[in-house]
Amino acid sequence: MKQKDNKDIRGFACVILPELNYDAQLIAIRHLLKFHEDVRNDLNNEINELEKSVKNSQDIICEFFEFEREEKLEFSVYQSAAHSMSAVGMLAPLMESIFFQAFYGIRENIFDRKLLANNHARWKHAENEKWDCHFAWGKSGRKEDLVRGIMQLSEATGLSHFLPSDLEIVMKVLFSYRNKMFHRGFEWPIEERLHFWSRIKKEKWPSTWLEAATINDQPWIVYLSKEFIWHCIETIEKVIGSFGEFVFEVSGLAQQSGQPDRGKPGGATRED
Repeated sequence: MKQKDNKDIRGFACVILPELNYDAQLIAIRHLLKFHEDVRNDLNNEINELEKSVKNSQDIICEFFEFEREEKLEFSVYQSAAHSMSAVGMLAPLMESIFFQAFYGIRENIFDRKLLANNHARWKHAENEKWDCHFAWGKSGRKEDLVRGIMQLSEATGLSHFLPSDLEIVMKVLFSYRNKMFHRGFEWPIEERLHFWSRIKKEKWPSTWLEAATINDQPWIVYLSKEFIWHCIETIEKVIGSFGEFVFEVSGLAQQSGQPDRGKPGGATRED
């Protein structure tokens, strides 16, 4: 049998996401993100023109241009926060939704008792809880923890073998920022700004994923970098591809088509 290419295999993701049009959502998100980039570039051009006017004018005219430049600079901070709020408001729910629905799709459409062979501790719990990725289990029992829940269920089902290697840290940054923005708005209490910003170093988050406007060298308004926003898009694309690969292999289609075996359920996360 002729081997399938990656696009064909990606299509198998619909087996566990039958009611979610992830491609249409990604197209819509990309479109709005591009629009925001164009708006931001227009504002930056206005600021640059005002800087030139400041240099080329004198006295009260110079003061006028400088005042207008400072106003636009301040506005650009709030604009970046608004764009970040919009981005995280699209990306975080999509990331959460595809995993939440995919795990139930695995249970309903391809789950087989052989996947229980790893005796994962998660399988010991009630049916309506063990498939819900919003919960994770540890030494202290059940805890509501979306990131841990996703990683734990991925390990239990064998999905983790196919997922992007930096998925966990991407989700930690994305969901942590989502929670702050949606509960605290653009300007968080000072203690929360400092604590959140300290997590970059403490938890080894990539320093280029978050940016901040500052007051007295302290973080004031925190926003997502362009690099991180587009990395989230790329990560979601990879996750969907991983779902397709998972279905392709677990269903036995990989062996039928002559594809090499990617490993048994419960294996290590892949390197990209």
